[in-house]
Amino acid sequence: MSSIKVISDFITKIIRKNILFAITIIIINYHLIQRWTHISNRGISFNDYLSLSVYTCMTISILTMLNVIFYMRKSYDTVKILCRNNFDYFLGISVAVTRNNFIFCCIPIIYAIAYSSLIRTLSIVTIKSTIFILIFEWFLPLTILSIVISFISVIINNLILKITLSSVFLYLTSTNMLDRVIDIKEPFFKALFKSLNIFEDQSYAYYSDFVGKVNNSAYVIDKIIPTLFAITLIIVAYLILNDIRKKQIKSLIVIVVYSILFIGLNYISIDMSTYRDEERSYGEYLKKSNISDIKIKSHDMKIDFKSKSNIKDRIVLLNTSNEELTNINMILDEIFDIKYIKINSENIKFNKKKDLIEVNLKESLEPNDEVTLDIEYEGYINVLTSWNQNKYIATKDDIMLPPGSLAWYPKVNQSSCMAYKINLSSKNNVYSNLPLLNKTSNFLKKDYIFEGKSNDIAIYAGEFKEEVKDDIKIIYPSDSNVNMDIEEKIKFLIETRNEILGDSKASVDAKKYVDEVDNVMESIKRKKINMILVADLPSNEFLYEDSKGEKISITIYHWLSGNILIIDK
Repeated sequence: MSSIKVISDFITKIIRKNILFAITIIIINYHLIQRWTHISNRGISFNDYLSLSVYTCMTISILTMLNVIFYMRKSYDTVKILCRNNFDYFLGISVAVTRNNFIFCCIPIIYAIAYSSLIRTLSIVTIKSTIFILIFEWFLPLTILSIVISFISVIINNLILKITLSSVFLYLTSTNMLDRVIDIKEPFFKALFKSLNIFEDQSYAYYSDFVGKVNNSAYVIDKIIPTLFAITLIIVAYLILNDIRKKQIKSLIVIVVYSILFIGLNYISIDMSTYRDEERSYGEYLKKSNISDIKIKSHDMKIDFKSKSNIKDRIVLLNTSNEELTNINMILDEIFDIKYIKINSENIKFNKKKDLIEVNLKESLEPNDEVTLDIEYEGYINVLTSWNQNKYIATKDDIMLPPGSLAWYPKVNQSSCMAYKINLSSKNNVYSNLPLLNKTSNFLKKDYIFEGKSNDIAIYAGEFKEEVKDDIKIIYPSDSNVNMDIEEKIKFLIETRNEILGDSKASVDAKKYVDEVDNVMESIKRKKINMILVADLPSNEFLYEDSKGEKISITIYHWLSGNILIIDK
């Protein structure tokens, strides 16, 4: 071990004197300074943008790759006298580069503390989440990369081949590669490429949108797999570079063991998470004829949100057609497995194809008649779409199920209001657009009953803060600035509304948007809104053509439901 320390100390000094080390530090500072103005104007969490620093991390990776390859080639003759064998040299290089990676990862902590202090959101939660992101999204990937490239550089002598193989590894483990395979139909291969990806940004990481923490075991598995890969390379390098007898057989055994673990962990994580290229469209199912022939009058749900959520729902449906129906079609996202569907406590036959449920009725449902279905289903609610467009999460700690999100409960093609009753528990405070009927709590959990009418449901839970301003309860994530968030969002709503209003050629959707904003402002003025919730909303955009013939994209940042206003975080 003493020779490894001497080698790592020597290489560390050499690397820090190199121009690439200085360039890397400059790039990190440039990136963080450049983002400072943008995020401070929006008043949002520093962690939101720290996680999206994947390009900075990739730049560091490329420079790290060149550093490792260059110095393992240049300095070997100088330090080989200190090495008992190539394995000591391999570990010495890996330790030296890891030390430098640690320095790189400490730089953003200074910015995070300074920024959070300025907007008065500095807390233990903010610091912990910042450190967490830096460890798992910066330091760990860079360390794995250093070990892999060190291994390649020791085993292979040809410089061009070293750079080529290292570049291929860097590409295969990058988010660029993940973007190309995220829509693969075969779940195993999708999980495989996801596990290989070591440079995750917030688009793919399992972060609560409130505190930036891991919220299920699938994320941990995604980190274990590449870490095991790096450990496997160290063991194989030890066997090969120490010239141990029967090294080929032992190396093969190690690789086989890792492969078995890799495949096993991949199969475990397949159902735990769902990755989609873009937002799921249920349009093809909603166009089916008899989906429009049914109206849902009420949902009565008992929800157990945990790693694998379980939902029991009693649905009252009305036949709104002029014909009797022998089957009913509804939408339920494909991430769920249905355990049973019952009518009057009797199991009935059904068929689920992707997002479509086809329920076969034992007795025909006459026009204007009602039927009550009892359905139980379960699944992992961890759905992420590419480049952080939308993400839907439900665990015992954190819930993010905004309106217009995935079909996490049975739906039909219906825009009118229906009655909802929801029973659920959580360790954290839970918020919904539905009125709170009852809340009880103990040391372990909080039980909630929400009941009311709406055309959709929004449920959020996590690390929130509450303030009362002008008799309005304002709820916002603990790592954001409430005043700047709300004031900036409302200001943006008004500016966009005025711009559209002055355009004579505005589309119907654009004019509808104006009416919605007017409704929001009128509700605030007349104090009809008693709660404003700052949280994530699905990306909702529409295009309209202005008076100059140019197409303008408008993003909707709000949702008004009764006396509750949700503003996009």
